[in-house]
Amino acid sequence: MIRLRRQGSTDCGITVNDIDVPARAGEPLLATIGAAPGGCGAGLPAFCGMGVCFACLVTVDGRSGVRACTTRVEPGMRVHVAVGEGGHRG
Repeated sequence: MIRLRRQGSTDCGITVNDIDVPARAGEPLLATIGAAPGGCGAGLPAFCGMGVCFACLVTVDGRSGVRACTTRVEPGMRVHVAVGEGGHRG
């Protein structure tokens, strides 16, 4: 099950849509994006939370079509969330 609310402190950072975001290594990327400041991941859906629906696709370090719900945060990740661009995200 995916945890969408962050608990505890952060230990690394990633970049989401060119915004520096505090993160915790190993937590689901979708949880980090959902907790990101400034709404940089606003609108990214979390329907199934297990990689079946493909609704949470993002681009990570230049690789598109990455499922945010099943991908674990790694320090220094560069993530792009394309929300509202014709249904395909990433």
